[in-house]
Amino acid sequence: MPKGETAVVVSAEALERFCREAFVRAGLDEAGAKIVAESLVDTDLRGVSTHGVVRFPIYARRVKAGLIRPSPQMRLERTGPGTALLFGGHGAGQVVGQRAMAEAINLAREAGVGCVAATESHHFGAAAWFSVQALEHDMIGLAASHADTGVTPFGAARGYLGTNPLSVAIPAGSRDPIVLDMATSVLAFGWVLAAAAAGQPIPLGWAVDAEGNPTMDPAKAQGGALLPLGGSRGFKGFGLALVVEVLSALLTGSPFGPHIPRPFELIEVQNLGHFVAALDIRRFVDPGRFKARMDEMIREIKAMPLAPGAEEILLPGEPEARCRRRRLKEGIPLPPNVCASLREWGFQEGDG
Repeated sequence: MPKGETAVVVSAEALERFCREAFVRAGLDEAGAKIVAESLVDTDLRGVSTHGVVRFPIYARRVKAGLIRPSPQMRLERTGPGTALLFGGHGAGQVVGQRAMAEAINLAREAGVGCVAATESHHFGAAAWFSVQALEHDMIGLAASHADTGVTPFGAARGYLGTNPLSVAIPAGSRDPIVLDMATSVLAFGWVLAAAAAGQPIPLGWAVDAEGNPTMDPAKAQGGALLPLGGSRGFKGFGLALVVEVLSALLTGSPFGPHIPRPFELIEVQNLGHFVAALDIRRFVDPGRFKARMDEMIREIKAMPLAPGAEEILLPGEPEARCRRRRLKEGIPLPPNVCASLREWGFQEGDG
C-alpha cells in the first residue's frame, strides 16, 4: 500500500452482501452469487488478500461478457465406486469446485475415498476454501487446480504452467486444523499485481522478464513469468506444478499450459479443470483418536526449541485461522485501490 494511504475496514457481513448483490446485478444467479461471494470474503478473512474480493471485478466482467455462465447446467458422470467426472457447464470456478467437493465427500462416505475431476470451469480462487469443506465430515480434503500460463518450468526462460495451487486440510481436535494451501510457484501472482498497484518493487527471485532475466519490476514480471517454488531447487516446485497440471487438465480433457485462455482477456471461456478428493478417516482409524493424536503432534511441534531469531513455530493454516478470528471481530481492511475497483460496481465504504 502506498505511503499515506490507509485501508478501509469493512465487516465481513457487509462485504459479502455487497459481493452477492453485485454479482446478481452482473448476471449470476442467486445461488452462484452467494457461493462466490462467500468464498471471496472468507479468503479475505483468512488474510489471503490475493484471492479475495480483489478478484471480484474480473469475475464480474467475465459474467457480463457471457464467459462465466450465470446458471451452469452441470453434469456428473460416476466412473467407479469412488470416482467421478464433473462437467461444470462453464460456471464460476467456486460453483463448480464446491459441487465437485460435495460429490467427493459423498463418494468417500460410500467408498472411503472420493475423487472428482472437474472440467468446464473457471478460476476457482483459494484452494483451501474447498479442501476445508471435508473437515466437518471427519475427512481429509484435497483440492488442486491448474491456471493460465505464468510460471516457468525449472530452467526455462518463459512461462508454461500456471501457479497451480494445491491444498490439503486435515482435522484436529481442540487445535486448529492443519490447512496446507500453497501455490507451486514461488508465490501467487496476485502478489506481483499488489506490488504493481502499490508502486513497489518485487524481491529478486520472484520473477523473470520477457527475456528470462531476473527482475524486480512488477510490470516487467507481468510481461514475463513467476519462478517455480524452491529457489535454486525450483525443480521441486516445477514437479509439483506438473503433477497438478496432469490431475487438473489431462485427467479432465481441459486445455493445458499455454493453451488456456487468460482470464483478463474477455475473449473465450477458460475451460479450466480441478481435482478434488476426500478421504474418510473412519475407514482407517477412529476419528476421535485420530484428532486427539493430531492435537498431540501439534503440541509437541509447537513446544520444540526455537531456532535463532524465530518467535514461534506455526503450523500450516494457523496464521490464517488467527487472522480469520481477528477479522471477524475487527473487520476486513481493504486497500484503496481495491475499494476503487469495487466502487465501479456500486461499493460504498460507509456500508461496512
